[in-house]
Amino acid sequence: MKILSKDKIMDILIENNIVCFPVIVDDEYACPTRDWILTDCAEYVKSELLRHTIAGWKKSFDCDDYSIAYKHYSSVCHTITAPTIQGLAVGMVHNWTKERTAHAFNFAIVEDEKVFFIEPQTGKIIDLSVDEKLAIYHVYI
Repeated sequence: MKILSKDKIMDILIENNIVCFPVIVDDEYACPTRDWILTDCAEYVKSELLRHTIAGWKKSFDCDDYSIAYKHYSSVCHTITAPTIQGLAVGMVHNWTKERTAHAFNFAIVEDEKVFFIEPQTGKIIDLSVDEKLAIYHVYI
């Protein structure tokens, strides 16, 4: 896995129109492959949520809860499969929607230094417009 410094993470976020000041807590991060995010990681996160009988949006478990769970379980999956490597370059974001409501989802910075956004309720990669990226007001990794 490719390892990136917190400064490089910041540069990549800015290059991708994510201009709010992010919370970057570690000095370095391990970048997974896109394939790992879509397969091993997605399957593990889903299995853990199902183990806790979380299947689908609920008023008591909505997008921010899913985003926190995705961040947590992706890190657990990474630790199980690569325990001696740095923390995982997967984080949480919040943005304002066109309807002026907040939405929470996740992102990953993968080995080729691309940013992918992930809908944590499905584990699928989502595309964001420049306006949607500029509407991001909170980033945590």
